[in-house]
Amino acid sequence: MSGSDEVGVDPGRLGQAASALANLRDVLAANVPTIVNIMNEYWSSGAGSPVSLAALQQAQSRSVDDATQMQTREQLAEAWLAQGVSLTGSGMVNIPFSGPALDNADATVEAQALAAAEAQASKNPSAARAKIAAVEQEIVEHVADGKAGAPWLQDFYNDAAPSVASLASTLHGLENSDDALPNYQNRFTVLTEDDQKILATFGQGLAAADAAGLSPEAVQAIANAPDAWSAAMLVKFGPPGSLWATSEPKSKQNPDELSLLALLTDHVYSQEQDGTLRIPIGNGSNYSAYDRDQLANVLADYDPLQVMMQADAQNKDAAWQVMGGQDGSALAKMLLNSVNGDLPGIDGRFVQGPLNGEDRYAPYFTLYPPGKSVDNSWGQILINSPDQNVVGAFLDAATSAPRGNSPQAWYSAQAALNIILNTPSPIGNNGITEDPAVQQALLHTAQRYLLDLAESTTFTYPSAVVPYGGDPHQLYVLKILGDADGTTPLSTFLQQIMANGTDAKILTGTTTTAMSQYYALFAQGKIPTDVSDPDVSMASLYARLMVEAGNIRLNTATLTDQQAEQVDSTIDFAKDAVTWLPVVGGYAEKAESLAGLFGISTDLPADHTVIAQQNNERDFAVSETTVDVPMVQALISAGAVPASDLTNTSSWLVNGKITLTSPTAAADFSSWEDAHPGTMDQLYQRESQYQTAMNLQEGIAENKAGSGG
Repeated sequence: MSGSDEVGVDPGRLGQAASALANLRDVLAANVPTIVNIMNEYWSSGAGSPVSLAALQQAQSRSVDDATQMQTREQLAEAWLAQGVSLTGSGMVNIPFSGPALDNADATVEAQALAAAEAQASKNPSAARAKIAAVEQEIVEHVADGKAGAPWLQDFYNDAAPSVASLASTLHGLENSDDALPNYQNRFTVLTEDDQKILATFGQGLAAADAAGLSPEAVQAIANAPDAWSAAMLVKFGPPGSLWATSEPKSKQNPDELSLLALLTDHVYSQEQDGTLRIPIGNGSNYSAYDRDQLANVLADYDPLQVMMQADAQNKDAAWQVMGGQDGSALAKMLLNSVNGDLPGIDGRFVQGPLNGEDRYAPYFTLYPPGKSVDNSWGQILINSPDQNVVGAFLDAATSAPRGNSPQAWYSAQAALNIILNTPSPIGNNGITEDPAVQQALLHTAQRYLLDLAESTTFTYPSAVVPYGGDPHQLYVLKILGDADGTTPLSTFLQQIMANGTDAKILTGTTTTAMSQYYALFAQGKIPTDVSDPDVSMASLYARLMVEAGNIRLNTATLTDQQAEQVDSTIDFAKDAVTWLPVVGGYAEKAESLAGLFGISTDLPADHTVIAQQNNERDFAVSETTVDVPMVQALISAGAVPASDLTNTSSWLVNGKITLTSPTAAADFSSWEDAHPGTMDQLYQRESQYQTAMNLQEGIAENKAGSGG
């Protein structure tokens, strides 16, 4: 090295200085607090005149950094000398003595040390482990420094990214040498507890460096590592996905600014599809029938795709980018069909590698995707069924971005499209009923895109994500092929949701609630001129739900008070991800924006009378749906009914809520309707349009091949 900021030093002398400063640091730490306390007690007793001890305290504070920096100089000088960088054989070397240059040089030395440790791992495991432990300690110290340690972490991971990506495989090899005889006791070992702690440290440092900003080359070295399993283990044992960066700087290699997590997930999926994704385990054991359950659990725990989906769900942006990206549709198809798989009844597989030339079993299992055939020469085969809770959380997060025209909104909308188009129907011999965790993700997707689905009930063109009205400045909306028989993507998606009784009630209730809110906005002239009758579209969606419910033989009966309470307690509408429009008060002005209208709240009111489907005293139904109660409730909540018109209503209107529980409530409500023809005539005219739209759905959407509507 050379340069004006470098000085010639003797590593031995630096070592002596580092030792002296470390001793001074320890002496000051042990004695300064005691001295300060004694002197303060002395002065507080009235004895003597106080003097400032700031210089002594400052010396203690500075001693920590002084000792650390001198130790860094010593280590750097020793490393340079070990590499033969000596000044004419004098035993002295040139090093940067302070500042960022010193930190950068130190990070480079540590990166080289890690690469050297991995290179010698097979020949000298103990030496390799010692070097890795030393680098680990450096990372611990710089992570603990917070923002001050970020530059060193960035420099280190920019230099060491390839070695960091392969670290998990190196650590596995240290404990499971291919040269040794198969170890029965270690046959289930993938990574020891010590290995896991090391990876946790390296993963934590990587996440911190990623958040601070990595070079494009470092990002690609991790994201496209030859061994995707090894790279994914940094995520498995590292911090939660929420602490990783949500995007990377734009570069030639990454023009879409995808996050490191998203890029690595895509790479893991690609290697799985290619049959090149391997999980190392043991060192070539033969597994008996008694081992299969534990073996399957261990392999599932180290499944890198499952690891990445879990982190992506925590990160959210990564989930949007993956499911809305180039492999989103294929991944959705694989995940949503993973309940039954490809043979049928079998998902992907963990397949032990073939015997080698010495008839020894392979020390790894390859992940085979559904549909990929297995060579007969390979060893053990176990079923790989993804954890449906992980799948559900991943799919749920993938559609949770706020609605709008941002890149995040586009990815999330595209993710929703990919999920909807690949959702299987539960009907028929080949039907698939998804796990409740996945069904919940589908329900949340429907709620986030409720008006999109409603407008798709009469859509006859190929499905797509488009800016509303073709205006690139407007929010992205879904257009789903829905105007056909019960085999369209819209039908199969809704059938899957309606196959779960609780989810069916929730979606029915939220559709009716949204319809009532849209009607209140319509009655006040608050619907944007470029949106065509959203309340009528909701009536169409409601009818479609009833048809699909019939197709799967689901009876959507009236909710009782107890049922309504139970349903209400299970709802999670992911409010942080939606532009919300509250049911009561102050919402009409928000609907004047298109984003506000498509983000209208579908929260189920606590008073379930707004979604009641029948009443013993009076039939409020328009065909299948109760309309009068929710529509009038919406008008009242929006302030569209003058206060003067709400006198003498105490029997059916309690705290602003229509409540038909008292003996005379229904009759009194009916009388009130008759006494206010202006309000009700407009409503009845609208109900006629609802009836026409609903009849159309009954005619076009019934699944003739199913059980009927």
